[in-house]
Amino acid sequence: MLASQVLSYLFQLVMSRTLPAPEFGLLNGLMAFSFLIAIPVHTIQLTVARQTAELAVSSGYARVRRYLRGDLRRTTPVILGGLVAYLAVSPLLASFFHSSLLPVLLVAGVSMVGLYLPFAEGVLQGLQRFRSLAGTILTRYAGKLGFGAMLVVAGMGVEGGFTGMLLANLVAVLFAFALVSFGFRSAGQQSGAAADAAAEYPRDAWPTLLTYACVVLLLNVDVMLARHYLPATGAAHYAIAALLGKIAYYLPGFVVTVMVPKVASARALGRSTRRLLTAALLATLAASGVVVLVYTLLPQQVISILFGARYASAETATLVLFYSVAMLILSVLYLEVHYLLASRLTRPLYGLLAGPAVALAIMVSRHGSGLELVGALMMGLLVGLLVVNLLVIGLRRSPRVERPPGQ
Repeated sequence: MLASQVLSYLFQLVMSRTLPAPEFGLLNGLMAFSFLIAIPVHTIQLTVARQTAELAVSSGYARVRRYLRGDLRRTTPVILGGLVAYLAVSPLLASFFHSSLLPVLLVAGVSMVGLYLPFAEGVLQGLQRFRSLAGTILTRYAGKLGFGAMLVVAGMGVEGGFTGMLLANLVAVLFAFALVSFGFRSAGQQSGAAADAAAEYPRDAWPTLLTYACVVLLLNVDVMLARHYLPATGAAHYAIAALLGKIAYYLPGFVVTVMVPKVASARALGRSTRRLLTAALLATLAASGVVVLVYTLLPQQVISILFGARYASAETATLVLFYSVAMLILSVLYLEVHYLLASRLTRPLYGLLAGPAVALAIMVSRHGSGLELVGALMMGLLVGLLVVNLLVIGLRRSPRVERPPGQ
């Protein structure tokens, strides 16, 4: 995952040095929007990984295979219906982003193909086959850099960047499902009797979807609004600050990937999971804290080295620092909600709705500068984190709530 983030940032470095500032701002605005479209990706992977971890312990691989096939059959009509709806509103989206129609349509292709990847990656994650999972992640990001950079350097502009992402997603999907199929064949028909049972639809899929919707909104809505409200060059500077600041969020991402199946498996076996949460929290704070420290000491130097001196203004340096602090808060929130999801303790997660509601309300009313947008984002994150923890404490004290095994 660390290597994939390096590849992702190399992609952005190529884009920032190859594209004019207005086009670079457009690229990042549309990428932020594509993350909103891909909210189900995170929902699918978390749900599949958690269910796979539990079924592998209780029923065996045959049940996991049946569960995966059932999920694919149920989800495909929804994906296709969403694509039709997206195509209908694409002219409005092009107007919002001050863009031509083609980049907006390419975003649809990238997102649709990407929606199939978390099914396979979720199975690999749930079975704790982290080397295979690492292979699919690296394939996607290496393809994004290779195809995207090649097409942009060839003169295809923003359209070339999104075409490269589309090709990378296609290759990664094929590779991921090949690994899953090979894994099932090598495992044989373990616990074959369980395969005849009806496939289960997770009862907490909606809280999972809501959780990722809130997190992805908090992670991306500001970049979209920066593209809409700020001047084109200002939006590009804001995109630089967001890219650098989000390192504090992405760096500890591997912690969640490892923690989720371990917590789900421990819960299924009735074991305590508190030590897992403590270790994950310390690792997350350490990784994010290092990034914040670097931006406190050397913000302009980092910007100049990575993206060029034209972006290394004092205002952008301040944006980078504040953005990294916001992302440290988000990384803690992201870890906590994943722990709750893996533990199937989902009721407190509805408190996350307060976060994007507060952030959006402030951004819409105060958007004259990048600092105002970052301040609104930080306020939304703090509110979301506070409300979730208040609900956790309140529900623990409620005699009507049963705590999961091992909690």
